[in-house]
Amino acid sequence: MSGVQECGNRVSYDVPSCNGCKTFFRRTILSGRKFTCTKAKNCLDGVEPIDMSKRLCRACRFAKCVAVGMNPMAIQSAVKSQEGNVLRKEVLNQRKSMGVVSSLMATEEDLLSRMIEKLSIVESKVEPLHRSGIPARL
Repeated sequence: MSGVQECGNRVSYDVPSCNGCKTFFRRTILSGRKFTCTKAKNCLDGVEPIDMSKRLCRACRFAKCVAVGMNPMAIQSAVKSQEGNVLRKEVLNQRKSMGVVSSLMATEEDLLSRMIEKLSIVESKVEPLHRSGIPARL
């Protein structure tokens, strides 16, 4: 496995981020919290990615997560606040303006399309049984 772009740690759960960065990104999106950098937004300049998750500047850490292409639509939990919905939309707009395209992350439409496809397959398997007239056991 290769190192993760955000922090240099390994990939976990088939998501291109370590547990720390993945959890930080998810919690930030769900809560809608916005952080402010006190050091002119250059906290991570020239810093090796190793142990980046232990840095104190959450604004720069979140900006780095967005910059490497973390997808807020891949978060399966419901957004808890209006601020979270606003932040999710802002990140999606930033991703579009940066031209971020990730084949590993799916949009909500992609997830729904896959689910519909799987349900259609199940339905096609069950339909012949339904048409055969064999009574179901109760």
